[in-house]
Amino acid sequence: MLLGAGVDVHAKTNRGWTALHCAGWIGRAEAVDAQLAAGADVHAKNKSGLTALRIAGYSGTAEAVDALLAAGADVHAKIKSGSTALSWAGGSGRAKAVYALVAAGADVHANGHGGWTALHFASASGTAEAVDALLAAGADVHAKCNGGSTALHIAGRSGRAEAVDALLAAAANVHAKDHYGWTALLDTSRSLRAEAADSQVAAGADVHAKTDDGWTALHVAGHFGVAASVEALAAA
Repeated sequence: MLLGAGVDVHAKTNRGWTALHCAGWIGRAEAVDAQLAAGADVHAKNKSGLTALRIAGYSGTAEAVDALLAAGADVHAKIKSGSTALSWAGGSGRAKAVYALVAAGADVHANGHGGWTALHFASASGTAEAVDALLAAGADVHAKCNGGSTALHIAGRSGRAEAVDALLAAAANVHAKDHYGWTALLDTSRSLRAEAADSQVAAGADVHAKTDDGWTALHVAGHFGVAASVEALAAA
């Protein structure tokens, strides 16, 4: 009705969002299709450099992503930090948008903000769904970001075992250290949950490993006041 009343399909908010960006955020194809049929620009960017495809990726659903891709959205488009639609789809923790973007040729090895790959973003969600989808598409489980963290480090920070277990099943290196000497277990020890630590200990993580500053996982858990991690590490 609004489109038929002559509203401007290209109008932007103060942050540069068009109605197509908003439709992508909701993740529903019918809203995206209506905007496109009215002449919305599939390549329009908001002030952060985000296209509707990037935003639709974060919805985690495939239908809006597919509609935008069919209209010519650039699956390889990056913002200044280097992040892509696949990065955001990974960050949603859901697999459907990941599958749709990979099928359209998205690069699973592309580095985004801080050198994070889509697998790093997916691991931050703590869930296995997007992690498994990216691993199946050939994502490198050993890839490191600018600070030297692997996806396992990032998954550990969530405190959830689901993503950690998925990465360990793909042969993630439980002994890998970042540029400051932190292992994934050390990173995990500041989480409020112990289950991710339990998974890593069961996989052979060294509870005595130290950071470059000499901190063990028990030091870290104690410093952050994480009782669950203290108990899990003490029991190991």
